[in-house]
Amino acid sequence: MSEKSNSQREPISIIHEIESQLEELLAKKKEEIEKALEEKIRKEREEAKKKMEEVEREIEEEKQSLLSYRNTLEELDKKRADLKTQIKEHLNNAIHFQSEIETLTAKTLEELKLVSELTHELEELNRQAEQKAADFKRDLEEKYGIVAEVFKHEEVDEMEMNLEEELLRLKKIKELLRTPTSASEAEKKEAEEKQIEEREPEQVKGLEETLEREAQEEKRESVIEDETLKIKDETAFKNAFLLLEKYRKTEKTDENGELSYFEYKDKIVLDGESLISSLSDSVVEAKKLFIKLSQTESPKDQFFIKQEIIRHQESLRKLMLRTLRLCEKESCSLPSYTIDILNVEVIKEILEKVSMENWSNKDDFSSFDEYAKQLKEAYYALITPPGYYLKSLVEELGIE
Repeated sequence: MSEKSNSQREPISIIHEIESQLEELLAKKKEEIEKALEEKIRKEREEAKKKMEEVEREIEEEKQSLLSYRNTLEELDKKRADLKTQIKEHLNNAIHFQSEIETLTAKTLEELKLVSELTHELEELNRQAEQKAADFKRDLEEKYGIVAEVFKHEEVDEMEMNLEEELLRLKKIKELLRTPTSASEAEKKEAEEKQIEEREPEQVKGLEETLEREAQEEKRESVIEDETLKIKDETAFKNAFLLLEKYRKTEKTDENGELSYFEYKDKIVLDGESLISSLSDSVVEAKKLFIKLSQTESPKDQFFIKQEIIRHQESLRKLMLRTLRLCEKESCSLPSYTIDILNVEVIKEILEKVSMENWSNKDDFSSFDEYAKQLKEAYYALITPPGYYLKSLVEELGIE
């Protein structure tokens, strides 16, 4: 009875033991899975933390860059305001001085008119005195046979000579100031000068005729000199142009932009005229698109036209950015001949405008158009005639 009972319980005990082992195994597996999951979560959390720290660091760097850029803009604005204030101050001084000169010139004319009139009176008195002296001499000779020397007044000639010198000096001042602000003022001044000339002594008029002849001769000589210089300049232009073309290089900035420069040995000089030309071309193309935009009613077509305008702006921005990067190299520079008009600060200013403004906005574009126009006019006024400019590039590059 006892053996049979034990034989029946053994399988059950085995099953319980197996079940117990399975439960332990399951618990162990769960624990391993939970640990692995916790480890994975921990690693992902650390990676996420690192990424967040990296993003925060990048954002902080961008903030610092933005702050630096803003400080630069504020500094540029301050310098621009200071320069405008100085320009206005000096311009006001010039206008004030010119006004004073004109006032003093008018007063000088009045004084000289009085001098002329009084000189005539003095001449008349001297003539009367000489006449009386001559009559007295004649009486002495006729009545008593005495020959006397007649006294002559020499101070009149000296005064006339001083008068001529002052009038000549005044005439030069009048020529320098002969820039009336309106036609009516010009006529008024011309009438005043005519009245003064009618009252001047005859010898002064003769002096003016002499001056006029000399002026005509100087004009003819100037024409001859200009023609000679023109021929020399054309020759210098051709020689310098052909020489520089041997060392010209170009670099693409995008599908439309192109940077031109001259390179000789280790020296690079950027082609300033090419930069101004690219600037002008971008504005001209944008103007054409604005005309097209005004003739387009479709919102979709208007959108694409505006995008095309922005594309020209972006192309110019890339060109100025590349130019600025090259200028940072010691071996590269802008032409020294035109450095007063086109320099690194001007390039930065252009870059700032094309980066911050929006050409699809008509007001922004009009403002830049006027800026580009003034810059172009000032630049070409400086390099005309071009012979001297090209010759300076050859010398700056050290081309033998």
